[in-house]
Amino acid sequence: MTGFINNIFDDRHGYPGRFDIFRCTACGFGQTVPEIPAEMIGEVYTRYYPRRNTIDLKAAQEPVKLLSPGKRWLMGVNNTAHYHITRGTRVLDVGCGDCTSIREINAFGAEGYGIEPDRNIRELVDALQLKVHIGLFHEIPYPEHFFDFVTMSQVLEHIHDPVELLSSFRRILKDDGKIIIGVPNMDSRLRRQYGARWLNWHVPYHLNHFSRRSLQLLAAKSGYEVVKTLTYTPNLWVDLQIKLANYPVQEGVRVPFFNGEPEPSDLPGHAGGRSIRRNLEDFINRRMGYLRHLKILALRAIDAAGVGESLLVFFEKQKN
Repeated sequence: MTGFINNIFDDRHGYPGRFDIFRCTACGFGQTVPEIPAEMIGEVYTRYYPRRNTIDLKAAQEPVKLLSPGKRWLMGVNNTAHYHITRGTRVLDVGCGDCTSIREINAFGAEGYGIEPDRNIRELVDALQLKVHIGLFHEIPYPEHFFDFVTMSQVLEHIHDPVELLSSFRRILKDDGKIIIGVPNMDSRLRRQYGARWLNWHVPYHLNHFSRRSLQLLAAKSGYEVVKTLTYTPNLWVDLQIKLANYPVQEGVRVPFFNGEPEPSDLPGHAGGRSIRRNLEDFINRRMGYLRHLKILALRAIDAAGVGESLLVFFEKQKN
């Protein structure tokens, strides 16, 4: 492992401290140093992540509206692992967050289960009577060969020991089942462009940073084989990347647009604060919508070239 990115900090939620990214020169795997201790994960996520500000019980009780395949393609959100399941199956979504994934899985015609360490969702889980275990990821309270799919969307990068976790899924996954994993792509076009200000370093929450090669090695060590790898770039991620790169972030300070809070420059009566670039972006979005269409086509071309922001990888159990 060699030093790759140095002296970066939490540019979203205000967790204190500075961090470095080390990268393996052989397989491209990256690691955040120092790591959040495993025993602190639940407390850190409950305290710093913004879910406690954004859960809307009333909205969550409304029927789920599933995106069409065409809409998902245009939005670049096919990096969402559970969008690739099939009907009539039993699915475990690991790191289910605000439980939108479980509701979508159920609406799709499958049976959704979830695991989530953030205790902020307990009221939501109880109100909607969802099959969600609130606890750490290694706590797998399910029978053997129970699931057709295990899905993980932007979760594996948060895990202290990915090999141990993925190996544990072999017990609960059917012999012909699949694990579908979405993670940020350390070799993406935007990572190369933005360097230390890349959106998906997301320290200290992202402990691991993956390349295609490192995911292949991870599969082999965990008892799986990679059957397919794709890249996708959500349009929203690009908008957030541009916004973050131009925002005056400070160590230990929460960034409003990542935390369900109003931005100071957007509050009534606030004088100034909006950058020239941001005003220009607003003008383009309002008056020159066709440029956004060109941007979407460019992003889909980046995805097709394999350098999109998110890797989507399909694992199957190794055949003996």
